[in-house]
Amino acid sequence: MTETVVIQRTEYPDSIEIGKLGKGGSCKVYIDATDLTGAKRKIDNLVEARSHLIARLAEKGVHFDA
Repeated sequence: MTETVVIQRTEYPDSIEIGKLGKGGSCKVYIDATDLTGAKRKIDNLVEARSHLIARLAEKGVHFDA
């Protein structure tokens, strides 16, 4: 009988969340805290995506306190 080895790896084990669902939403980004450059890039991308979402919702007449 042969043994099978299973390795499970979590690529982004850390996360940062800011905001509250009841106050305009929250943003959560999963990062690898040991890779500061990569973490900053992911955070910047998340902020840009959130800004884009707010702008698109405003175009549709949806407004909330961001």
